[in-house]
Amino acid sequence: MADTKQHWLSDVLRWAPATRPDVAQIVTAMLGLAGPIIAGVATDHLRLGMVAAIGGLALGGPAHGETLRQRAFALGAALLAGCAAISTGTTIASHGSLVILALPAVAAIAGFFGGISLAMARETTRFILFTTIAAGLSTPEVRPLGMTLLFFLGGTWTLGLSLLLHAVFGRAKCATEPSAAATRTPARPVALLLRRWRESHFRLSGWQYPMRIWSCLTVAEAIAQIWPGQHGQWIAVTVAIVLGRRLPAPPTRLLQRALGTMLGVVIAGLLLIWTPPPLIVTCGIAALAAARPVLRAGN
Repeated sequence: MADTKQHWLSDVLRWAPATRPDVAQIVTAMLGLAGPIIAGVATDHLRLGMVAAIGGLALGGPAHGETLRQRAFALGAALLAGCAAISTGTTIASHGSLVILALPAVAAIAGFFGGISLAMARETTRFILFTTIAAGLSTPEVRPLGMTLLFFLGGTWTLGLSLLLHAVFGRAKCATEPSAAATRTPARPVALLLRRWRESHFRLSGWQYPMRIWSCLTVAEAIAQIWPGQHGQWIAVTVAIVLGRRLPAPPTRLLQRALGTMLGVVIAGLLLIWTPPPLIVTCGIAALAAARPVLRAGN
């Protein structure tokens, strides 16, 4: 038991320095997130720039696909899913206290369909996260259509950066990694995926994620309604970030997500005590965005 505990605790900080991060992905993550914020600072509309930066956050992660066409398709699907999430979240938030019922229900439905395949799990998880973020960030001065448009602009900026940089740096990477296509997992037939998904409905494991995300978001939104004005919506965002589709055993990834969230809360709390100039905050955000793919590649 002690050896097992020591093993998963060491995995939390495990590092694989031999793994080379993708240069195009690093630059895309950094500029995709920082670009809209810089534009917001320059035009004296920082809040709108931050909303647009959420689009950069959504598309700044790893893009699946070896070829430029596959990458464009994957990023396009992520952009559409993100726009749907922002529109759904802001619409839910516009109905006031209805969010306590609607947000958990929407998340549970998305989690239910996410059981079809790994691709659906990835996109529905992204949908749940950004729906929750939009429901917490929606403000009267920015309507659902405006929030969705800002997200689309930020996501499109990041999509264009990703494709451009992949075209520049991707060829060199492919030349040094000729066996990348050989390690790709073959796609499974849609009929097989749907059959396995239907069969999972007769087992408790097929329902555990929808039930967990529904119950946790319900509690989070209830707390936000009971104590309004205390930024309780961030509890729901934390739930969407930390709660994975599967209960990890050992819980390495869950602990990593929890520690990362706590670190973010500490940094945000320090910014409440001392608010630096917007340029310094933007540089810090850009540095964190650039570090994200490097840390993901190493651990």
